[in-house]
Amino acid sequence: MTTQINAETAIVLANYTVMATNAWREFFQFDGSFPLDLQAAMTVVASQTYSHAGTAKTMQTYEAVQKMIDGGRSAAESRLRDLVSARYLKQVTNEDNAKIQHWRLYSPQVRENLAKLATLLRIIMDVVQEQLRNSTDPLAGQYLLPPEYKHIYFNIVGNRQERLDPSVTSYVPAEESPDISSIL
Repeated sequence: MTTQINAETAIVLANYTVMATNAWREFFQFDGSFPLDLQAAMTVVASQTYSHAGTAKTMQTYEAVQKMIDGGRSAAESRLRDLVSARYLKQVTNEDNAKIQHWRLYSPQVRENLAKLATLLRIIMDVVQEQLRNSTDPLAGQYLLPPEYKHIYFNIVGNRQERLDPSVTSYVPAEESPDISSIL
């Protein structure tokens, strides 16, 4: 019995995650990257600002971020502070006791970047669907990405073909394709 996964499973697990992380990095940077835990914290606050008229309530935010990342409340607080220091979020405090009341997006530019990111993530979903339909084509779906975002393309099928046959060069070169471990 083999333990190797099939192409479709690999495409769903790797390709979306790598391209989505590359997309986040197009709009948001923190120490040269934007790891999954920051993506999770930013997603929580952004979605809560939609649900709560522009603010994310403190306790709900901590609880939601804790569920999405490892490390409990202190890790959630740390990642939220990181987003504040990067000027993606701002915290609104109670003037009487200096406790954080809620979180907001730092600026209209952050909101605009989130909207651009959401559009790009929808395109990436379409790219992955195309990759699933053409699971042997290392360039499947690349044409769906706008020209300015072609560099975020990733297809594990191409990486596998390169390992099996180093002469395969009709896809994004390995030096341009990110190593999955760099985003986790």
